[in-house]
Amino acid sequence: MAKINGTNLLVYYDGLPIGHTTDCELTIDRDNPDASTEGSAGWTEHIGGAGSWSMSCNGLVDWTTTSGADELAAKIIARASLTLKFSTEVSGDTYFTGTGSISSYSISAPKEAPVSYSVSFTGNGALTQTTV
Repeated sequence: MAKINGTNLLVYYDGLPIGHTTDCELTIDRDNPDASTEGSAGWTEHIGGAGSWSMSCNGLVDWTTTSGADELAAKIIARASLTLKFSTEVSGDTYFTGTGSISSYSISAPKEAPVSYSVSFTGNGALTQTTV
């Protein structure tokens, strides 16, 4: 059984990998509205409702990196819509893509430690699953 090294998975926006990431995450949610009736024999039933998705990543700050912490700050300030991708870019692997925007961005600068950033994206519309 093949395994994927987490180092190979990246979040991309507008075709560029986000610079100096240390980890990333994709979350897909689905509402499940209650569809129980008297005929449900005392069991809860539901239907598949609206879906939503988000991506996030953390990384190290380097102000000179293209598609890094500096550009992410500019994107949230500008309320920019982004094409997002969650992928290894390895032929045959699954990847996810959709349009979204930055919902949260922060920079942390602890004493005597690397400066890091955290960014979260909220999807706008459908998320597509495809193969590289």
